Amino acid sequence: MKLTKTLLTIGLISTAAFADGAFHMGAKFGGNYNMVWNVDNKITAKEILGNIGVPSYEIEEELGTADASINDLDKLSGMGFHFGFTFKYQVTDMFAIQPELLISYRGRSVKASVTGTDSENSYYDDDYYYYGNDDYEGFEETIDIPEIEINQWFFDIPILARIQTNMGLFFNIGPVLSFNMSSELKATLASIDIEDYVSTFVFGMAGGIGYSVDLGNGKSLDFDVRLHMGLTSLISDDIAISNDPTDPKFDGTKIVDPKDFNIVFAMAFWFI
Repeated sequence: MKLTKTLLTIGLISTAAFADGAFHMGAKFGGNYNMVWNVDNKITAKEILGNIGVPSYEIEEELGTADASINDLDKLSGMGFHFGFTFKYQVTDMFAIQPELLISYRGRSVKASVTGTDSENSYYDDDYYYYGNDDYEGFEETIDIPEIEINQWFFDIPILARIQTNMGLFFNIGPVLSFNMSSELKATLASIDIEDYVSTFVFGMAGGIGYSVDLGNGKSLDFDVRLHMGLTSLISDDIAISNDPTDPKFDGTKIVDPKDFNIVFAMAFWFI
């Protein structure tokens, strides 16, 4: 009986909202330019070993002044798209609440490189030979690696506050809840599922500006641009080092901690 009354109440409220024009619904689609932030342009082997708990004296014993680094991961970027439904509850003529349900594809790629630095105490090749030379400052070589491509599908739920002017211009800002549906990493001739290594849920904020065109008969068309900035990591904070269950786990975000940074441009057709 209580459930019936609750459903009836919800139905009456929804009917009233439609009746007085307070509730609107539309279809939305657009593109996104996807980047990352909070990523250093150089991640060294010593930093990785230190962050997974290897004592500094062991690192020094094994590597000495030798090191290696992965470069340019901060340049991970690419295009994507999104589509779904947008809803608007008009609180006043100038203020509305605008939640959305969107399927979003975010593609990113980078042509990174690895820089290797040999120990200052010994090095040789075809042309030069060094051994125990304290004046030698080390040898550094950079090698390009195959392009890395990361493709992800998210279910995004922006919940935005919307401020509308009487000239058609509007502004919106609010949180975005994103659920990872699939993640894939591709390199030359190979691709792997990386869902176990990425966060299932990420949280961010979005804000932007747009223009609304009144089409008459209660219909309108919106054009808007937003910045979407992630506040939580795209990487899982619990990654297994190996398949051996006796091995410890480490926080992957201590090594690399990328977060969403996307430019989103879209069009929405309000049909209700």
